[in-house]
Amino acid sequence: MMQGATVNEETRPAGPQSAQATLHNSVVVMVPSPTVYLWLQPNISSGTVTTVVSGPTSKVFLTAPSPSANLGYNADTGTFYSTDESPVVAVILPRF
Repeated sequence: MMQGATVNEETRPAGPQSAQATLHNSVVVMVPSPTVYLWLQPNISSGTVTTVVSGPTSKVFLTAPSPSANLGYNADTGTFYSTDESPVVAVILPRF
Protein backbone atom coordinates (compact mmCIF):
# COMPACT_ATOMS: atom_id res chain seq x y z
CA MET A 1 0.00 0.00 0.00
CA MET A 2 1.32 3.43 -0.91
CA GLN A 3 0.51 6.63 0.97
CA GLY A 4 1.81 10.19 0.68
CA ALA A 5 2.04 12.88 3.34
CA THR A 6 2.76 16.54 3.93
CA VAL A 7 5.57 17.15 6.44
CA ASN A 8 6.64 20.68 7.39
CA GLU A 9 4.51 22.05 4.54
CA GLU A 10 6.42 19.90 2.03
CA THR A 11 4.48 17.29 0.09
CA ARG A 12 6.11 13.88 0.23
CA PRO A 13 5.39 11.48 -2.63
CA ALA A 14 3.46 8.32 -1.99
CA GLY A 15 5.71 5.63 -0.59
CA PRO A 16 5.23 2.18 0.84
CA GLN A 17 3.09 2.15 3.97
CA SER A 18 2.73 -1.58 4.28
CA ALA A 19 3.18 -4.75 2.26
CA GLN A 20 1.32 -8.03 1.97
CA ALA A 21 2.42 -11.14 0.08
CA THR A 22 -0.23 -12.42 -2.33
CA LEU A 23 -0.52 -15.27 -4.75
CA HIS A 24 -0.42 -14.55 -8.49
CA ASN A 25 -3.76 -13.21 -9.78
CA SER A 26 -5.09 -12.84 -6.23
CA VAL A 27 -6.78 -9.78 -4.75
CA VAL A 28 -5.96 -8.14 -1.43
CA VAL A 29 -8.03 -5.33 0.09
CA MET A 30 -6.01 -2.93 2.28
CA VAL A 31 -7.23 0.18 4.11
CA PRO A 32 -4.92 3.11 4.99
CA SER A 33 -4.24 3.41 8.70
CA PRO A 34 -5.10 6.67 10.48
CA THR A 35 -2.23 5.96 12.89
CA VAL A 36 1.19 7.32 11.97
CA TYR A 37 4.29 6.15 13.82
CA LEU A 38 7.29 8.48 13.87
CA TRP A 39 10.82 7.59 14.89
CA LEU A 40 14.38 8.46 14.01
CA GLN A 41 16.53 5.61 12.74
CA PRO A 42 19.73 5.66 10.66
CA ASN A 43 20.53 3.51 7.65
CA ILE A 44 17.05 3.00 6.24
CA SER A 45 16.45 4.04 2.65
CA SER A 46 13.39 6.11 1.87
CA GLY A 47 10.54 3.95 0.61
CA THR A 48 11.60 0.88 2.57
CA VAL A 49 8.98 -1.18 4.41
CA THR A 50 10.62 -2.14 7.69
CA THR A 51 9.47 -4.48 10.43
CA VAL A 52 12.32 -3.74 12.83
CA VAL A 53 12.36 -0.38 14.63
CA SER A 54 15.45 0.31 16.70
CA GLY A 55 14.36 3.49 18.45
CA PRO A 56 11.42 4.76 20.48
CA THR A 57 8.28 5.45 18.45
CA SER A 58 5.68 8.17 18.75
CA LYS A 59 2.09 7.34 17.79
CA VAL A 60 0.00 10.05 16.09
CA PHE A 61 -3.71 9.53 15.38
CA LEU A 62 -5.05 11.34 12.31
CA THR A 63 -8.73 11.31 11.36
CA ALA A 64 -10.93 13.04 8.80
CA PRO A 65 -12.09 15.64 11.38
CA SER A 66 -8.49 16.10 12.63
CA PRO A 67 -6.26 15.32 9.63
CA SER A 68 -3.12 17.04 10.90
CA ALA A 69 -0.79 17.19 13.89
CA ASN A 70 1.88 19.67 14.95
CA LEU A 71 4.69 17.93 16.79
CA GLY A 72 7.74 18.89 18.79
CA TYR A 73 10.75 16.67 19.42
CA ASN A 74 12.12 15.69 22.82
CA ALA A 75 15.84 14.91 22.36
CA ASP A 76 16.07 13.38 25.86
CA THR A 77 13.50 10.66 25.13
CA GLY A 78 13.89 10.52 21.34
CA THR A 79 10.14 10.94 20.89
CA PHE A 80 7.74 13.45 19.37
CA TYR A 81 4.96 15.19 21.30
CA SER A 82 1.85 17.14 20.30
CA THR A 83 2.18 20.93 20.24
CA ASP A 84 0.27 23.85 18.79
CA GLU A 85 3.26 26.19 18.97
CA SER A 86 6.36 26.17 16.76
CA PRO A 87 6.07 22.60 15.51
CA VAL A 88 9.22 20.71 14.64
CA VAL A 89 7.14 18.43 12.45
CA ALA A 90 3.69 19.04 10.98
CA VAL A 91 2.04 15.89 9.61
CA ILE A 92 -1.10 15.95 7.43
CA LEU A 93 -3.09 12.88 6.46
CA PRO A 94 -3.75 12.89 2.69
CA ARG A 95 -7.34 12.74 1.45
CA PHE A 96 -8.40 9.72 -0.55
